[in-house]
Amino acid sequence: MTEDKANFSCLACGGETFTEHSRGCRDLWCAAAAVVDYARCKTCGLVQQHPPPGDISPFYEGYPIHEDKPRWYGIIRAAVNKDVYYRAPKIAGRRAQGCDYGCGDGNFLSTTSEQAHVECCGFEYSAEHARRLSEKLGAPVYSDMNALAEKARACGGFDFVSMHNVLEHLPDPAGTLRELSAMLRPGGEIYAATPSLQSLEARIFGSKFSGIDAPRHICYPEKEHYIRLAEQCGLRLRRHRRARFAPSLAGSLSIALTGRLRGGFFNLMMPGAWALSFVLPGALLAAWMEKPKAG
Repeated sequence: MTEDKANFSCLACGGETFTEHSRGCRDLWCAAAAVVDYARCKTCGLVQQHPPPGDISPFYEGYPIHEDKPRWYGIIRAAVNKDVYYRAPKIAGRRAQGCDYGCGDGNFLSTTSEQAHVECCGFEYSAEHARRLSEKLGAPVYSDMNALAEKARACGGFDFVSMHNVLEHLPDPAGTLRELSAMLRPGGEIYAATPSLQSLEARIFGSKFSGIDAPRHICYPEKEHYIRLAEQCGLRLRRHRRARFAPSLAGSLSIALTGRLRGGFFNLMMPGAWALSFVLPGALLAAWMEKPKAG
């Protein structure tokens, strides 16, 4: 990796210079063939893939997050991820309107849609995956941003957009946030939870931190990057905090002890990881970005 001003552009600040962060990062989840490098922006410190990825669709072949899970699994996961999952607001006189962007296997969308005070849709980039999810959950799941924007207009704008472990996957996080910001009502918010390279877990496990998830994770925003991204999109960072996320620790233990994330070992580690998550600071950074109210 060389410091080449001509082809580096920071995804948070647009900076053109970088230092090397890590090289030769392999896929420790799905064993995809891609090997990627990461750079740190000299201006704002964002760590991101460099060179930027082209077609990312091969990264998701066999991706376990998109696989159907039994209902009991979803119930347990909702309890384990309680500190991470967004809590939809209760609004006097009407149901809160929202979108779970990057809804994966639909676990959060399903549990949220069952709440009487919320009307929530989903979004997935794959049209086929979105169709199957919509049929399974009985809730609309879009795969086209224009269709999602039309849904937002029809309901008067979203009160919230949730992004659970999604923003780090996006080749253009600022562009996506800008589009989603336009779909919010004044006072609405975008909630994002992303792996933090500044977390204690990341510092302990280093290259074996499961939150790296190369090559699917493209960037790792911290508080200062959320502030920049929010300002570019007409939003403001209202709140941020560390969130407990036991699956990250179980994944890091699996990678450290077996060389990659293995399902059986991951499940074996989960009870202990869940208990430790109440003691260790969270591996995820949760951020609430609010659209200012008129006036």
